[in-house]
Amino acid sequence: MSIAEVFPKILVLFVIMAIGFIANKCRVLNVEANRMLSKLVISVTLPAYVLGSAMDSPSASAQSMLLTLGLSFAHYIFLFLVAAFLPKLLRIPQGQAGTYRFMFCFANTGFIGFPVVSAILGQEAVFTATLFNLPFNLLCYTVGVGMVSGGADGAKLSPRLFLTPTVLASLAAVVIALLPISWPGMVVSTCQTLGAVTTPAALLIIGSTIAGMPLKNLTGSPRLYVMAFFRLVFMPLLMWAVLRPVLSDPIILGVSVLLAGMPVATNGTMICLSYGGDQDLMSQGTFLTTILSLVTIPLMALLLEL
Repeated sequence: MSIAEVFPKILVLFVIMAIGFIANKCRVLNVEANRMLSKLVISVTLPAYVLGSAMDSPSASAQSMLLTLGLSFAHYIFLFLVAAFLPKLLRIPQGQAGTYRFMFCFANTGFIGFPVVSAILGQEAVFTATLFNLPFNLLCYTVGVGMVSGGADGAKLSPRLFLTPTVLASLAAVVIALLPISWPGMVVSTCQTLGAVTTPAALLIIGSTIAGMPLKNLTGSPRLYVMAFFRLVFMPLLMWAVLRPVLSDPIILGVSVLLAGMPVATNGTMICLSYGGDQDLMSQGTFLTTILSLVTIPLMALLLEL
């Protein structure tokens, strides 16, 4: 898979971010609009996106689905363990630990991951990517929100986080994916049409948030580059080295490696706006890792061909 084949798909995401940036400068979007749009995405369009993906998934063996889900959960357990120690090792300033933990743990497995998987592995691999992504939605809006809203210690969890629309939709999606049920076309179409708003809205929010930051801050600190290396290079290489000798299914292997190396989740900025958090730092990390992924994602595609 060449850079020429993957680059345009990622470039589209930057164009939408740029439109959000311009919309902010033209006063079409502002801080309050970003916050309200974030709530709409988290409470309405993202749950619809999750349900629509599960309802429209092709049939697969229960064994392969459970294997994919198990690998994804194991992946996040490892990330949580690493994130518990890295902020201390990197001497991250007080008040930013939770945001860094989020950036270490949660990647853009959906908004960027799905188009990349489709481009590199084919459309038939998107269902496997959907399964791999289900734990993300469950954990991002519980543990992830706790990290961001916890401030200095990044550990503020509330039972109410487990009753949010996105978490409930994610739990329902796991059940839907495992049950051989044919859903009415109108229900699936409604969820997919509403869910299609999620990606462009998230990118507009990031672009608008970046517009409010001084340009000198966009390059970030050395700590952000360490986080970017971990997220974009170390994690996919580790996933490839561990799974390649023992996993015979090339689709599950490819999806696991590619999604492990995605940039910081765009959801992070929306969560910061909705629950309180350092949205400037989160936007910096998202912006930096997304730019660098223009190089690292094609390299991952080449790695999978070895």
